Parts: sequence; C-alpha cells; structure tokens
Amino acid sequence: MKRFALLLIAVLLTGCTALGSAASVSSGSKTAPDPVQNSETLVYFGLPGDISTAVSRLNGTGFFDYCYHLGDYFGCLTRYDLNDMTQHILCDREGCTHMDETCDSYSTGWQVIAMPDAVYTVDYEYLENPTDGQTLAGTYTLVRRDADGMHPEPVASIGGWQFFGADEHYLYGFSDGTYGRVDRTNGTETLLLHAAESRYQFYGQILGVWNGQFVVVHWDKDSTHIANLSLLSTEGVETTLTQIDGISIFEDTIIPYSYALLGDKVYYTSDDGILLCYDLSKGEHLESSNILQACAQNGTVNMWSLHAADDHLLVSLLFRPDGEENLYWRRFALSMPDQTLTELTLKEEFRNCTETASPEEGLVWEPELILPLAQVDGQFLVCNAYQFFQRSYIALDGTTAFSDSHFSIFAMIDPQDYFASRPAYREFIPLAEN
Repeated sequence: MKRFALLLIAVLLTGCTALGSAASVSSGSKTAPDPVQNSETLVYFGLPGDISTAVSRLNGTGFFDYCYHLGDYFGCLTRYDLNDMTQHILCDREGCTHMDETCDSYSTGWQVIAMPDAVYTVDYEYLENPTDGQTLAGTYTLVRRDADGMHPEPVASIGGWQFFGADEHYLYGFSDGTYGRVDRTNGTETLLLHAAESRYQFYGQILGVWNGQFVVVHWDKDSTHIANLSLLSTEGVETTLTQIDGISIFEDTIIPYSYALLGDKVYYTSDDGILLCYDLSKGEHLESSNILQACAQNGTVNMWSLHAADDHLLVSLLFRPDGEENLYWRRFALSMPDQTLTELTLKEEFRNCTETASPEEGLVWEPELILPLAQVDGQFLVCNAYQFFQRSYIALDGTTAFSDSHFSIFAMIDPQDYFASRPAYREFIPLAEN
C-alpha cells in the first residue's frame, strides 16, 4: 500500500513583508508579465503531492497540516506549534465545537502555503447539477490566514492552480499546463509560459531556487541521455545554462537521473553511481567523484536518489545484495565539507500496529528509513512514527462500524543526532492526546 509521506529537506521560508487581506471574495484577473527581474525572496516548496510539500507548510510559528484522523475534526487545518510542541485546532471562536464548516479551522483545501507573514489555502467547493445531483466542476478560492493560521479571509476566486513557489508578492505554479503566478493580495492571475507543466514536471524537474530564479532540468522525450539545465525567471523566461548527461534508457523508458540542489551546486548521479556536479556560480562542470561507489559494495544498485539536507547529500539506493533476489532501500549521508560517507539507519515506528493494520486487507506495512521533511531553527522536522487505531463511522444500515486507520507522529531532531542515527526525537503532542 502506498502511504502519504513527505521526504524533502529545504530551508525555512524567510524575508517576506506584511500583506493586507481582503474581507470579501473578488474575481482575479489575468494580466501580461512584467519586465524580467530576479526575486530576492523567491522560495521553492514543491508541487502538491510531491515529496517536498512539507516545506510549503512550515513557517516560524509551526507546521501546518490537515487533520483527518479524528471524526470530529475532519477537514480541519491544524498547526503543530514549535513553542509548546502541541497540535492545535486553528479556531479561537468562543463556543465553537469544531465539528462543522462554521469552524474557522474548517478547510476544503488540498494545499497549504505558509509564508512568514501569512498562511494561504486554496479551498475547493464542489458544484452539483440540480437535476441529477451529479458533481460538476467546482470553484477555487484563495484564502488568507494570519501567520499562525488563525482568522481565515477569502482573497479571490481563482482558477485551478498547483503552486510550487512564492515570494513576497506572488504564488507561482501551473494552471491548465501554463506556468504563471497569482498576486497574494488580490488574486490577480498572470499566465506566463504555455506548455510549461509538461516541460518541467512530466519531462523535467524543478530543483529549487538560486539567484532569484527557479533551477530546472528538462529533456526531450525522444532524446537519449541529454538533459538541459536552465534557470526559469518569475516572469517566465528560461535561460539554458548547459547540457548534462541526465537520462538513462531502460526498455525504451526514459528514467531521469536524480538531482539535488545544494547551495549553488547541482548534484546528480550516473547509472553506475558516479557523482556529477555543475557549479551555477562558476558556470562550469566540476570534476566527477566515485565516492558513492562504496555504497554499492557486495551488491548492485537499481536506483539512485539524492536529497539535500543541511550541508549533506542524502543518497538513497535501491539495493540488491549479492546472491539475493529481494531489493531494499539503503541510505547514506555524504558530508560535503569533509567528504565522509555514513550509513543512516533511523526507521519509522509503527505503534499499535497488527499484521493487517492496513486499509488494504492483508498487507503488512514495513517501516521505512526516515528522511527529513524540512529544516527550521537548525532542527530537522521528521515523521518518526505512525499511530494505528480503529476509526468508528456510521454504516449505511445505521449501525456503528470500525475500520483500520492511522495518523502521523511528527517530531524535531538535531541534525547531528540524525546523521549519527540517534533517535533523540522531540515529538509533537497530537490532537488525540491533548
């Protein structure tokens, strides 16, 4: 069974100025792009559903997440407070039971964007055909909240967007396959570059931000082994920097290399684990390294995956030991300052879990290696455990029924403890326990 997991490390969003809020919904308009310029406060946090979206839900007040594991709080936006290490419902209205859509924490959004001065959600309202009750296309509303997630105020009705970046003025993303932005204050939509979603998501990757622009890599689906490394400005202008060996072909299927942006350097691995690097500041390819070859001793590697964490590269590999048929994941931390390689062994914990404690009957979950979700105040945010429980619900015949379910346990950990595989977690207290 596939489960929800966020697995990317990135820096906390910083440097944004205060914004006003609108008290009523307005209709966002579309405008032409401004002249090219770099954004000094631009951040990248990943597309909805990507492994990087934990970054979009974190600011100086806490980590924002929807609560689905308690029936009374279904669809509520909550905050894991960084000060008291407790999960809070985002409503302070006197007498509110937090059990219906009148609650301030109620949200139908599927994306949360936490900036230093405000938290945004994109709420979706389904529309039904009055004749047959069938669901029609719904409407999207950009909603702004205070920096702590309280007091929602609608900004504007907007189109369907998948946001992956932001600065002090705009939210950046894809709408109907086009790259563009939405004004944070009034919801004005600006479409900038057509067919960009296919270019940078289906046949490419957005790696992060450098020098006020998005760093992207993309390839032609008909090409072999060549990818373009480029910069994408906030105005939709792409500047190609270089071509890199970034694609392998397996049984006529394109398999892109894994990339990681660490500072001003783009790292990626070849099929056989050679570590390659392009220096954005110098505009040149650096000497390759075989340091990762040590990860593959006594076996073969079917897949390499890179993530940036603090001043380390986290190297994950799908490994088959010599003489065995099964594959399993291993993870190493490569310290870039001193070029030391350390295997990481911290794994998730399953609490109150039985052999079949899975929504798909008969499947047994296996704990996975822990990968940091984000970094704040020098600490890593991680999901270190899953709490299993029996969810009650009213069946069609009116009786109370039960189903297996679970919720995530989040924690903070010092990077030194993480890299040393010491489980020195400071866990947040979830709603179920406070």
